[in-house]
Amino acid sequence: MPRTCLVTGAASGIGAATAALLREQGHTVLAADLADGDIHADLATPDGRAALVARATALTGGRLDAVVSCAGVARFDPLTIRVNHFGAVATLDGLRPLLAAGTRPRALVVGSVDSVHPTDPALMAAADAHDEDAAVAAARAAVDRGEGHLVYSSSKAAVSRWVRRTAPGDAWAGAGIPLNAVAPGVVVTPLTRPPSTTPAPAPSSNGPSPCPCTATPGPNSSPRSSPGSSRPRTPSSPARSSSRTAAPTPSCAATASGDPTPPRPGGPMHPRTLTRSLVIAADPDAVWAVAGGFATLADWHPHVPPAVLEAGADPDAPGAVRAFAVDGAVVARERLLSRDPAAHRYSYALLDPLALPVEEYVATLAVHPHPDGAEVRWTAAYRAPDALVPQVEAVFGDGVYATGLDALRERLTSTR
Repeated sequence: MPRTCLVTGAASGIGAATAALLREQGHTVLAADLADGDIHADLATPDGRAALVARATALTGGRLDAVVSCAGVARFDPLTIRVNHFGAVATLDGLRPLLAAGTRPRALVVGSVDSVHPTDPALMAAADAHDEDAAVAAARAAVDRGEGHLVYSSSKAAVSRWVRRTAPGDAWAGAGIPLNAVAPGVVVTPLTRPPSTTPAPAPSSNGPSPCPCTATPGPNSSPRSSPGSSRPRTPSSPARSSSRTAAPTPSCAATASGDPTPPRPGGPMHPRTLTRSLVIAADPDAVWAVAGGFATLADWHPHVPPAVLEAGADPDAPGAVRAFAVDGAVVARERLLSRDPAAHRYSYALLDPLALPVEEYVATLAVHPHPDGAEVRWTAAYRAPDALVPQVEAVFGDGVYATGLDALRERLTSTR
């Protein structure tokens, strides 16, 4: 039976894939985004949120069957908490009367596995208190003290907690409107490409998500695979969260981010190592001349955006931080620990691990002489639970290191 669905953040990524999938299934979809789609609304502002509800009401005659709240940003900026938490909550609260008038209504929040990462206590408290001004101030303070990465994880944890607390209440489950959340792992979208300087491996390399559930896609899924995983419950089939006493399921973000802040998934952290290497038929000095620049990774790695050195730092000086951004959103930061041109090696530490909950991640890129030319070794030492190791191998080992080394060899040998 065709249904009427509204998807926010529908101009790209998971939102666009979800809207396309629902249309293919014969449903009517209202696409909402900043500048594209059927409804133009800025969910970072109260006026924009009100405009979304008003326009949706006008276009649907006051009834919706499903809402997918997918709009989100990942910036070291208060905008992130405004859109990801307060925008999502206002969307669902505002559209709930339209869902109440619909047929077998459903509501879904697209959260993130990042909701199980460390959060900012002041930001979480302000979100819990529905105090947007205080949340914005807390987000700004986090950015100012160099902890801007906490803004995104806090925004996703806050909206997940809101779902967990709200879904069983009278206004939702009590009114016959199941409210769920899903927590994708690393998904290839404009927001996340490249995660931690990571091109995503092909979707076929999916593995277990670090989130302890099976309702979400594995690492580096395509946006297309994410809505597919929640498809049986997204707009029409029975949802198990209809009980007023049960937490919404399957809802990895909501379940994992209830009170108190949950433990890191996967068990205790243990020391790990990661290695990828490749022999290139080229002189080691020539290989180092291409690969040895801390600030020039994007010159030879096909899936890495240009790095910006924070505070105009010297790229050869230990302590320099390179930041990678996609569409203005910083997706990874790495600090140079050492660089030895004579030995053809440099080491760096991963900061703000937005993609995977690893700790103490230190990587080294080195070029060694080899009988057939040069051996390039890209290694890392880190701490992670057992369950996360296959994903780290896929995301960093295959997606970043192996892909980059293949591109480096192609560049150096194709011009010989």
